[in-house]
Amino acid sequence: MGFFKKLFGQSESDQFADRFLQGLRQAGSQREFEYDKENFRFVSSGEDGFINLGNYYQEYCELPKSERDQFLVRCISGVIESESALPEKFSDARSQLRVKIWRRDSIEDLRRQAREEGEDSIGIQFHEIGSHLYASVAYDTPNSVLSVNEETLEDWGVDFREALNVGIMNLSKENFSVVDTNSGPSGAGLHVISTGDSYDASRILLLDFIRQLSFTGQIIALAPNRDCLLLTGSDDLEGLEAMLEITFNTEDHPRPVSALPVRLEGDHWVDWMPERSHPLFQRFNLLKLRYLVSEYNDQKERLDLEYEQQESSVFVATFSVIETVTDEIFSYSLWAKDSETLLPETNLIMFYIDGQEVVASCDWQRAMDLVGNLIVREDGMYPPRYRVVGFPTDEQLQEIGKLDFG
Repeated sequence: MGFFKKLFGQSESDQFADRFLQGLRQAGSQREFEYDKENFRFVSSGEDGFINLGNYYQEYCELPKSERDQFLVRCISGVIESESALPEKFSDARSQLRVKIWRRDSIEDLRRQAREEGEDSIGIQFHEIGSHLYASVAYDTPNSVLSVNEETLEDWGVDFREALNVGIMNLSKENFSVVDTNSGPSGAGLHVISTGDSYDASRILLLDFIRQLSFTGQIIALAPNRDCLLLTGSDDLEGLEAMLEITFNTEDHPRPVSALPVRLEGDHWVDWMPERSHPLFQRFNLLKLRYLVSEYNDQKERLDLEYEQQESSVFVATFSVIETVTDEIFSYSLWAKDSETLLPETNLIMFYIDGQEVVASCDWQRAMDLVGNLIVREDGMYPPRYRVVGFPTDEQLQEIGKLDFG
């Protein structure tokens, strides 16, 4: 009866962690792991000190039950394979180097965990892709993708940029398909890269190849998940519409990347949104707000727990969304008087006094212009938050004014 009592007293995620750990031991893993329930990961000593379970579990849940056992076997095989040392020489590793795309929140979580454990960094270098994605160097094996850290690069005698360029070159040599849809008068439309080899999002760095495709306007890219890269032109209405449709229809993919588009500027990708007057602005804005709501909600939950444990009175403001009578959608947050507050970066700020409700409201930039001296950005927080160090005076509140939502 002990086994059944233990099993039924666990959550499904804890049961998954148990099965994963048992599989590692049965497969002969030599590492000793402890289950970190709060962060849903295994922690061990050594250079590769943890295994995050979130993505594994999400993908596991998406599969039919008949396929879950085999998926778990593949995951465990990949972990066991990762325990083997990378090649000692760069020349031996060169052909298997690839580019791995990371969501920025994943990197910030790793950095936070490293700080909590007294480490200065996570030991991996990154190339930024806009504000929300990173790329790193990885070593590709049949069952796993191993991150190449700074120590390994030093042992190989190569710098990060050289290794990254090799990974990009290797990706460019592999076979992958491009499907063109919704071609307009220009013959451009939407270009879809969806090969299913786990590197489609990474192909956003194949700039020479991308520039050979046809575009109307500036080059816009969006990688909704690991197995899909969408490319179109900023002036291609049909291409942008198709980009939106695919992104909305693939939101449940177990390996999401980012629902936020970027624009190619020189040799770098930068954040992009159409102008407010653009016919598709509201739909792109909806994508952005849904992404940020999820990111900020996860962050708030974690921060609330941390401050509760510290017995701190810091108020972590919610990233909220409002729809006006004209069907426009905005994000907003509450700046409360007499409260130590961490504000998310929102379109609008509502100034609140207990007992008087909202006494003023304005857009973010106006707040920064008029009372920016009271707002200090917190280091190391993603998505960004700002600590307020006071509250506007009555005169400042009067100058800020109050928005009319009709």
